[in-house]
Amino acid sequence: MLYLRDFIFQNLKQKRSRTIMCILGIVLSTMTVMVITMTSERYQQTASGFFTPFNAYSQIIEKGANYFQFLPAGSFLEAEYQAEIEDFFQEETIPALIVSYDESVSSFEYNYILGTNLSDISTLWEKTGLSVGKWPNSIHEVVVGSSVEFSDDQIYIQNKTFHVSGILSSSSSFMDGIIVCDLLTLQTSYNYTDRVSLFFISNQVQNDEVVQEFETQFPQLNFLTTEEQDEIKGSMGNFYTDIIELFTFFAIITALVFVFAIETMNVLSRKKDIAVLLLMGTPKMMLMKLLWIEIALITIIGLIIGVPLSLIAYISIFAFIQVQIGSRDNFATAFRIFGSNTLKVAPFKLMFQSIGLIFFGGILIAIIPALIVFRVNILSEIKKRN
Repeated sequence: MLYLRDFIFQNLKQKRSRTIMCILGIVLSTMTVMVITMTSERYQQTASGFFTPFNAYSQIIEKGANYFQFLPAGSFLEAEYQAEIEDFFQEETIPALIVSYDESVSSFEYNYILGTNLSDISTLWEKTGLSVGKWPNSIHEVVVGSSVEFSDDQIYIQNKTFHVSGILSSSSSFMDGIIVCDLLTLQTSYNYTDRVSLFFISNQVQNDEVVQEFETQFPQLNFLTTEEQDEIKGSMGNFYTDIIELFTFFAIITALVFVFAIETMNVLSRKKDIAVLLLMGTPKMMLMKLLWIEIALITIIGLIIGVPLSLIAYISIFAFIQVQIGSRDNFATAFRIFGSNTLKVAPFKLMFQSIGLIFFGGILIAIIPALIVFRVNILSEIKKRN
């Protein structure tokens, strides 16, 4: 047994090129699985998490407005509708205006401001809450998502200085880049006087006949119930689920094929050594354990290197995307902020699944080339060795 252990380490040490190639193969396989599945998982969470903060409310928006990342970005309503809506439903509403923080950027994900009445901010975000600070009680105060950059508790909107009074506790992509401020202040800053994007209304107001009557009386408005919101989210969620399954399947197959090729090369290159051990009377089961131990060592080293590299690659990809679409000024800033958020909510379950797939899948796959080698002509291989 001691001889076999020495044989393993001597073999790995003497044939460094092959060992390094095997380790690099495991690293690349790990990165393929982890980066693709983590990216897919992020987009699925993005799709499913957009309505989460407001699932206690239906939304009244402009008819025909386009939802961009599940926000009525193209909806503009006259604020005077509020009195008519509340009179019709006999229910209070919460008006809100949504604008892009930087109009040159098309994506709202890291780049939007939501304005509502100061007294309604804590009500609207009751389930989300704050991780730090307090809710605004002044038109010069705002709360922000965890990815929003500011210094000395100050942030600038349209060249005006606002004090950051708190940070929202949600870690979903919907909330990371949001700035929440006073509605009237936002309307004035962006010249949207008496304009809003939507009205939030309690989801208890969902009687189909009443909603239909409302939309008949107000044909320019669309009452979006929480069920309809779930349908929009669900259809997009199903789309993302299909994409995730496709990419995950591709990643798994690619990784396993890669691992199989590496291990086949590793085992077949050792036919002569295995033939000598068989001639010496070493049981095939013992040799199988030998190969498994060697493959396990190579896989563990590859995973130790591959997992952190996968995280770096994943963060780098999204940091690069944010820079390209203008969400961040430079790569270093984007990498630091996105990396910090990623580590806070790292998908550990997904990471362990990827690690388990590579580790146990690699060991099981090793049986195939090992069985092939065990069928070799011992004397023939020894003659080749000499």
